[in-house]
Amino acid sequence: MKMLDVSAQELRSSRNRQEAAARDVSDSSTRRLLLFYAVECGGKYQLLVNENKFLFSKLSEEDKGLGHDLLKLLKRIGIEQKFDELQDLHSGHQEQTIDVARYHEMWRYGIRCKESETVERSIEESLKKILYLLHENETRK
Repeated sequence: MKMLDVSAQELRSSRNRQEAAARDVSDSSTRRLLLFYAVECGGKYQLLVNENKFLFSKLSEEDKGLGHDLLKLLKRIGIEQKFDELQDLHSGHQEQTIDVARYHEMWRYGIRCKESETVERSIEESLKKILYLLHENETRK
């Protein structure tokens, strides 16, 4: 499905709004979902800035196809090696693999994974670190 067109400033604003909202949420799945989307918006914002584009539709087809794959997005903007690895998880239903690009589904639908809460907590901390790195990149530009 094609993503709606969005401006760099809308992505930046969305990142900030979701990151702020996550600080006030006690439910871990909801908080992690907000952090995931904050990272996605922040990464796409950074990609637009790096490419000197102001609208998502102006990106290459390859960049527009990144979807929810945070690992590919972060690699594309050059910060993939600066945080703890985000690992695949496994659902309690038929042990389906939940890769990074599908974390949002797991948290949105409340799917329980076989890995311990400690693993999910570690992923949450990685998402926070990624947001920090995205902000750091932004201030250097």
